[in-house]
Amino acid sequence: MTTHIKTVCQKKTVKLLVFTANLNFIVPLIGIFFILWSNTLFASNFDYKNKPHPQITLQNMPDIKIIHGVVERGDTATSLLEEYLPLRSIYEIDQQSTDIFSLTRIRKGQPYKVILRNNNLVSFEYEIDKEDKLVIQRKKDSFFINQEPIKYDVNIEVVSASITSSLFKAVKKSGEGCELAMKLSDIFAWDIDFFRDIQSKDQFKILVEKRYRGKKFSGYGKILAAFFTNKGIVFKAFLHQDSKGISGYYDEKGKSLQKTFLKAPLTFSRISSKFTKKRFHPVLKVYLPHHCIDYAASKGTPIKTIGDGTIEQIGFNK
Repeated sequence: MTTHIKTVCQKKTVKLLVFTANLNFIVPLIGIFFILWSNTLFASNFDYKNKPHPQITLQNMPDIKIIHGVVERGDTATSLLEEYLPLRSIYEIDQQSTDIFSLTRIRKGQPYKVILRNNNLVSFEYEIDKEDKLVIQRKKDSFFINQEPIKYDVNIEVVSASITSSLFKAVKKSGEGCELAMKLSDIFAWDIDFFRDIQSKDQFKILVEKRYRGKKFSGYGKILAAFFTNKGIVFKAFLHQDSKGISGYYDEKGKSLQKTFLKAPLTFSRISSKFTKKRFHPVLKVYLPHHCIDYAASKGTPIKTIGDGTIEQIGFNK
C-alpha cells in the first residue's frame, strides 16, 4: 500500500477554501484570522577552562558588543555575570528578581544574551522557556528587572497527512515535529482515543502558527483550526477567544469540544492489562479479576486528568 502524505506551507494568507466550501465553516475561520491579527548564585565545582566560549556579535556601533551563550552544566548567575558586575551587584539583582524569576532557577541548555557598551553591562537576558525571558537592564547604578514574552516571526501554514499506523508517525513523515502531534491530540482528546480509535486511512488537516527567529524554526504556536477524519467521521475544531480573553476550541456549530471526560489519560501509550473478570496474575500465577485498565508508556509521557488536582505521590508504589 502506498501512502500519500502532503504538507502544504504558505507564507501568504491561507485560502479559506482549503478547508471547506461550506459557509458554516468559512465564518469561524474568518473569526480566527480576525482574532489572530487583532490581537544560581550558588557556585558549584566545574572546570570552566573547558566550557565552550559564548558567541560574540559586534554591532554597527563600535561601543556595543552582544554576547550570545547557552547555560552549561555548573553555570550559575554568579559565573555568568561576575565578569561584568561585582558580587554585591549580583546579590542585589538576585534579591530584586526573586518575585519575578529567581536566579537560582537558571538551568542548563537555556540561551542567554549579554549586551555591553564600552565593556560595561547594559542588559542581561535569560530565556526561561519558549514563551518568556528574564530581562535585567542597568541604568547607572540601578537595575530594572522584568519578565517579557519572546518575540517570534509567525507564519500561518497548512499541514495535512494521511495515517497508516499512528498519529505520531504520520506527523513525523509529513516533516513536522512530535510537538504538533501532541497539540493536535490535545484538541480532540475528548472525542478520539489516539491509541485505540486510530485506523489506517484516517486523515487530518490543520491551520497552525509556525514560529521563527530569523530563518530558524522555533516551534509551533497556536493551532487555529483542525479537521480530523476518524472512522469516516469528520471532527472539526476552531480556536475562539471570548471577551474575557479565554481561548477554547469549538465545532462549526459553536459547541465546545471540552467535555466532562477524556477518551484516554495518555495520548501515546499501550494497554498492558485490560479490564477483565479473569486475568492470569503475573506474580501470583493464578487467575484473578482485573477491574481496571493498565496503561504503559515511555518515561516522560504526559498524564492527563479530567480536572484540577494535587499530586500526592511520585515514585514506586506497591
